[in-house]
Amino acid sequence: MASLALPFQWVGSIRFSRTGEFLLATSTTHDHLSTYLKIWRTRNWAEVPAAPVHYSTLVAADLSPDDRVLALARGDGTVQLSEFPSGRPLASFQKREGYLAVRFSPDGRLLALGRADGRVELWNVADRRGFAPPLPGHFLDTWGVVFSSDGRRLLTGGRNPKDAVKLWDVATQSELLVLSAEGQIFYSVGISPDGSTLVATSFGGVAHFWRAPSWEEIAAAEKGPVSP
Repeated sequence: MASLALPFQWVGSIRFSRTGEFLLATSTTHDHLSTYLKIWRTRNWAEVPAAPVHYSTLVAADLSPDDRVLALARGDGTVQLSEFPSGRPLASFQKREGYLAVRFSPDGRLLALGRADGRVELWNVADRRGFAPPLPGHFLDTWGVVFSSDGRRLLTGGRNPKDAVKLWDVATQSELLVLSAEGQIFYSVGISPDGSTLVATSFGGVAHFWRAPSWEEIAAAEKGPVSP
């Protein structure tokens, strides 16, 4: 057992890295101007010393699947990639719109970014190039992004209950599904490993679950009822 402390004021997140060797936690202040970031090694729960990167206006962070690259997204529109855990800068880019969410794809090749204007960007990590144009995203802000375990789908969470979550096809960059939910600011979204369940947590702390039918169930439904 371990007890880990992180200052909490407004909203935050906590999750394991893909390897399970690290635990990442973020907490954003009431004024939305800064976010605390802490990372611990799970084998002994020792905190990884803060890398020499500037955390001002930080909103979201993610580790690459191999735990070698740390991605930081900021409200001022800056995204920084640095070597982990040394903190050596690798690349940075900046847009006019602020970023609210960041997540690596399972293979580490892509970076998904949720923007304050609701749009969603996909970046090629190797050449630091974005796919243009960005996905139209949500009516208001995009607060959550996550890839499916096979990297073929992207789930995003918005602010408005009418388009709380959206599911996208990564290869075609097309919208597949829009789901509504109660609440606002769906900052935490997830897809189960088998792809059958979607989840989104709102700012109010309510978790919503949706179950997707299997391919077999879809095929059976398309055939229609079986005659006796």
